[in-house]
Amino acid sequence: MKIRFLKAFKGDSILITVNTDMGPRNILVDGGEGATYKKDIGPVGIPEYGELKTITENLRNQKQKIDLLILTHIDDDHIGGILKWLAEDEGAHELIREIWFNSGRMIARSLGILENKDLENRIDTDESTDTSVAQGIKFGKYIKAHGIKWHEQPILQGQELKRYGLTFKIISPEIGHLKRLLKEWKKKEPDLDTAAKSHDYAMSLRDHVKNDVFEKDRSIPNASSIAFIMQWKDKNFLFLADAYSSVVEDGLKVFTAEEKLKYELVKLAHHGSAGNMSADLIDKIDCQNFVISTNGDRHYHPHKRLLARLIDLKPNSNLYFNYYKKGSKPEIFSKYDYQEYPFNVFEIEKEFEFV
Repeated sequence: MKIRFLKAFKGDSILITVNTDMGPRNILVDGGEGATYKKDIGPVGIPEYGELKTITENLRNQKQKIDLLILTHIDDDHIGGILKWLAEDEGAHELIREIWFNSGRMIARSLGILENKDLENRIDTDESTDTSVAQGIKFGKYIKAHGIKWHEQPILQGQELKRYGLTFKIISPEIGHLKRLLKEWKKKEPDLDTAAKSHDYAMSLRDHVKNDVFEKDRSIPNASSIAFIMQWKDKNFLFLADAYSSVVEDGLKVFTAEEKLKYELVKLAHHGSAGNMSADLIDKIDCQNFVISTNGDRHYHPHKRLLARLIDLKPNSNLYFNYYKKGSKPEIFSKYDYQEYPFNVFEIEKEFEFV
């Protein structure tokens, strides 16, 4: 099995490829922001293509598909690249076999709650669709129009789903947070996440550990994130999207009440935000390999406060960044940090392989 973390700018996009008796099967988790597929450069709009474009073209040339597309939640840095792909590639729908996505329409139908039709009509015009909520509704319409297989009920904590020799144990979201999400689709929420206002890299790891206070994320879309344990053979992997720490803890209890699972790899929640992984959650995870997916363009992710929390509780951890250059500014870790704590930092240069 191979796991590739795309350069998705400030977002997430992960390609998982597993060999089966029927040939390779591909699972794509999120699509990053729009530039992960394409962005226009300069006043004349010269196109610059990203890694999502490369992947979709390679799959088409190899006569393969995205056998499962998981859209974890409606935020632009997770769904934007997919929307850009669908807009630019008329044959995109032919590459997608199945989708997991908790749309507002699906949530409303499953809970017996009426949709806000006025909002849907406004968002589905060709006017600005910059908000994450607008993008979610637009994507839902595309799925229906092209007859792509779509999980008919919401993906929820406690479910266990099997695809292509993989078992997905869903640890987020909880149903209550999907109910709250319906309000978000009706009214754009103010920015309630725990985003830092500047880098916290000047403070040492030791001082971060000494002064650590957990301030939980309050973003409603993040609370709706699909997060899961992925099991393949005897190996476990943890993909946390932008999920709440408390929800993940509760979800882990559902599947690991008797014992703490060992994970080969953990994709840190919310691009390494300090508000999405508490010390209690970190303590419940048996792993030494942690992936941070962000270029740090927004909210100053990753937060050094979170990395300090992790390094303190998991000595000799390996931190893998899909964007990281030692010596670049601002530098996250000082030479004193490396002297005081045992940990390793790597830039991801190729896909992870497991046998």
